[in-house]
Amino acid sequence: IFDNPSLKRLRIGAGTEAVRPGAFNRSALESLEVDEASPFLSSDGVGLYSRDGLELLALAVPRAAYAVAPGCRAIAKKGLSCFAGLGRVELGEGLRTVGDHAFTDTALGELRLPASIEAIGSPLAAGTALVCAGPEATFSIAEGASLELDGAGGLYRRSEEGLRLVRFMDKGARSYAVREGAVAIEPGAFAGFEELEEAWLPEGLREVGAAAFKGCHGLRRIHLPEGLERLGAEALLDTGLESLRLPASLVDMGPRAVVPYGSHHGKVPPSLRAVEVAEGNPRFAMEGSLLLERLGEGALRVLLCTGTEEAVSVPDAVAEVAPYAFNNVTGIRYLRLADGIGRVGPRGLALGALVDCLVVDLGEPVGGHERFELRFPQTDRSAQQMMLALSVPDHVDIGYIVEHYDAAIINGSSFDAVNDGTLGPYDQCRRIVARLEDPVLLTAVNRSLCDRVLQLGLVRMAVEAARHGDHELLGRLMDLGYLNERTMDAVVEAVSALQDAAMTGYLLEAKRRRFGASALDFEL
Repeated sequence: IFDNPSLKRLRIGAGTEAVRPGAFNRSALESLEVDEASPFLSSDGVGLYSRDGLELLALAVPRAAYAVAPGCRAIAKKGLSCFAGLGRVELGEGLRTVGDHAFTDTALGELRLPASIEAIGSPLAAGTALVCAGPEATFSIAEGASLELDGAGGLYRRSEEGLRLVRFMDKGARSYAVREGAVAIEPGAFAGFEELEEAWLPEGLREVGAAAFKGCHGLRRIHLPEGLERLGAEALLDTGLESLRLPASLVDMGPRAVVPYGSHHGKVPPSLRAVEVAEGNPRFAMEGSLLLERLGEGALRVLLCTGTEEAVSVPDAVAEVAPYAFNNVTGIRYLRLADGIGRVGPRGLALGALVDCLVVDLGEPVGGHERFELRFPQTDRSAQQMMLALSVPDHVDIGYIVEHYDAAIINGSSFDAVNDGTLGPYDQCRRIVARLEDPVLLTAVNRSLCDRVLQLGLVRMAVEAARHGDHELLGRLMDLGYLNERTMDAVVEAVSALQDAAMTGYLLEAKRRRFGASALDFEL
């Protein structure tokens, strides 16, 4: 109601208890009055306060300048929001906290915080001309505060242990070296700084907080010093890191601490291709292209696959694959897993491309098999089936993997109607016949679909087998009962059109021998 530009005078009665944030953002009021009997609200004719005057709830009457009443200890959320006419801000001694977005999208050109300041929101003044680094800086903190600026965009807090980097504030910076003497980088300190390409962390730094560099897409290099003990959750999530060295002192990494942008979003190949773990690290190690974490009692967790090796064999001791560890990784042609991997995080095994050979070793034999060696067809639909088979279950599930392999060979067409990347009838026939001959883990639905594919495509598949000179495959079709006395004549007729006398003769002899029919064919 207060958005109405015709509303100029407002009187608030004694029963009004609260003011919603932003209620007066578009106010055109010229006067304001609050009933003296109100136990909840008070006013100086311009602003609305709590009854005790400790909190400014809203500036209700637009002004070019406004002095907050003495004794006020807090400005409520959106208390001064959208008042474009306000020309300046002066913050007096005693101010302890400035909240998130306190000055965002204002015309603020200069800001000085008093020495009493203890906490600053993030972002503080997005979309303003405020300069936080260099000789032209227009943001400063009075001397003697527990917070201080380093002149290069770093905001630090002094503590008994040493300096703590609270936040980096220079949005345009491409490189930054954390100050000597810093012992920690607090959570979210660099989050979202997409222009930052390089960060240097000093010796003596012990902790990088949660999400400290999250979303720094441009970050290519970071120096993690010896002495660093902990990387918080998502500390390097969505970064563009190309190489990384983990120091021997690092003993703790939170969930998704090292997940490059491509691994998380799957839109580009993961950038992180070179990972080194310093000798003597008791918790982490590299084995080939795999970054492993020791979990205790001999168990391991795969944290990351760099994708630099064509053949990847996951160690038998691996009990867990972390979220996004293999997500969007390409270039792997051989992958060996074990069904002892009892936990796979979201998209932990969601490879970005088909592997030529997927091997799954079993702890207990299934249908006489101690391992499965699966070669998914080289089609786009098959790539999706492999990705689903490995990434949907929360563990390595051989039944689910085989089921999706069967789906890939049953539906051999491409998603793209003009794409020739389909599974040809000869290869499809060979694969389906092999599954029917050894139907371990073949579901009833897939068994029925295999049967239908062979029945509907028998003549075409038999002709392709003949083109390849594959007598054995034709014999296997007979053994399975698809090429029988009822269907043989159509197959013989189609094969004879190839003018391959040897193959036609083979079929006629098989017809006579298996079904007792005359070997004479007058058309031949």
